[in-house]
Amino acid sequence: MEFIRRVLRDWEVTEDILDQFVRDTAETSFFFEKDVEDQIETLYVKGLDLLYAAKEKPASRGSSGTEAAHAPIRFQQDILVDWFAKQPKQTKDLFKPYLTKGVK
Repeated sequence: MEFIRRVLRDWEVTEDILDQFVRDTAETSFFFEKDVEDQIETLYVKGLDLLYAAKEKPASRGSSGTEAAHAPIRFQQDILVDWFAKQPKQTKDLFKPYLTKGVK
């Protein structure tokens, strides 16, 4: 969840954040089933997409022609951030069965 919070707070991902996410989730397969592994993999891939979209974005805004040329990149970033915005609920729902196992 920390990874998702950082993406939503900063609207970007850095290589360091992705590296930390990989370290934090390295033992997932020992504790959870494939559904959680798949979600973690999807989060990582979407994070990479957001990282590369940000790298394609120009550092400073130039003429309106340049702005128009980079509109698809900004649109892609918006789509990815919107996707991440839905993940806290989806991830909580995914983990619920694991958190209630053995609880009577």
